[in-house]
Amino acid sequence: MVNFSAEQFLRHLKENSSLTPSMQTILQLLSSFSPLPLQVIVDYCARTPLDASDDLNFLLDLAFILPAGMHYRISEPIRDAAYRAFGRLKVDSKKVSKLLEAYLENEPDDDSRLDLGQTIFRASLFAGSQTKSRFAVGFAADLIDVAARSYHDQDYGLAITYGSSALSARPDNVDVRRYVAQALIRKEKYDEAEEHISALLGLGELKEAYYVRGFAARRKRNYLEAVDAYNKSLANGRRGVAIHRELASCFFELGNLPAAEEHILQAEQQSPHNRYVVDLRCTIALRLGDLPNAERALEVLERVDSSGFAEHRRSTFEQASGNADKAIRNARLADQKITHPPFEVLANLANCEIEAGGSESALATLGRIRNRFGGTNHDVQVGLRCKYEIRFGDVEAAEGLWNRLSDKSTPVHRGLRLSMLNRKYSQNGLTSEEKVERNNLINFQSTEELDRSLRLICSMMSQSE
Repeated sequence: MVNFSAEQFLRHLKENSSLTPSMQTILQLLSSFSPLPLQVIVDYCARTPLDASDDLNFLLDLAFILPAGMHYRISEPIRDAAYRAFGRLKVDSKKVSKLLEAYLENEPDDDSRLDLGQTIFRASLFAGSQTKSRFAVGFAADLIDVAARSYHDQDYGLAITYGSSALSARPDNVDVRRYVAQALIRKEKYDEAEEHISALLGLGELKEAYYVRGFAARRKRNYLEAVDAYNKSLANGRRGVAIHRELASCFFELGNLPAAEEHILQAEQQSPHNRYVVDLRCTIALRLGDLPNAERALEVLERVDSSGFAEHRRSTFEQASGNADKAIRNARLADQKITHPPFEVLANLANCEIEAGGSESALATLGRIRNRFGGTNHDVQVGLRCKYEIRFGDVEAAEGLWNRLSDKSTPVHRGLRLSMLNRKYSQNGLTSEEKVERNNLINFQSTEELDRSLRLICSMMSQSE
């Protein structure tokens, strides 16, 4: 309740311009790194000391920030809300680290150095610095904090690196082991994740072990196995929104809509404005073609999620509605607003560019996806490139890509195959086998449904994915 109320209050102040851009930068900075001395805040924000003091005084009057000895820190009740609203990956950690290093070089007070030691330690970690500052004072708690924040910021490489370091010092820490395991799963390093699941079982943390095992199974699209693991997690005492959201997603994929609805309702009862739950409801409505319910969920999402993901979901809604221009405009807004766009945002952008006929821009986005995410989400990447070749390239290349798909039975991939056969039919005709295959595809699912699935390729991934 505190976090939700604080986030709404911050958004209200931001929208009515009570918080100026410079004040937002200060909150962004201190939500990521506290405490900080005035000089570092001034230099980071490129403000004069007088202007920065005016901003700080306003924020002090609101109790958004507090004095911490000779320095300033963010108020704990709004720390997480301010981080979500203004911080996340937008802070230049390397710049913070360098400014603190320069400040501490000329700081004679030992207590002040010690006070800032943990801050520069965390800033160096987030910056990926290979050289540790001589002023840094790091504890296992700092490593755990960096690992957890990196995971939530979707920087899974950092979460694995620093989470593993934290586990060296605190091997019994359940939370950080779960974050590391889930980060490995998102990197599709399932064997390494299983080692952490086994460790959780060995610690007797059955609810967490089965939850992570279910997460791995869902990511591998083994939905029955995932449901079994999640139910074991529930039986061992796991509670909260996340497990009901996960079960809802699995039951939907299995075609069990009543069970999916039951778990969404349980999640909504616990947290009616949880952005992941709202997004899942919107995603399911879109996949069912229920645009009125999708729009109602989207309106809620736009109120509760200021991260940029609402623009992404608006893009997928417009694509489902057949508004290609609005879809690509919102996809680009999401790409600009989210500092490090997750896979699903870039995948949707590439799809929108293909739909809009942007051959060069789509190819550039596909390159961004490959360079950043490597071979993860294999079928999504291959499917996108297949669609690109069908629209702009060589049908033989598209067929070669389609044959590389792990699961050719999904509606999207059947739609790709039909589109490919239609193009071959218009160019050189089909073999007798291909004619039979084309008729079977049309009989299995209507041409309209297959076309809709193809148009929405990569657009139906929820935030939980």
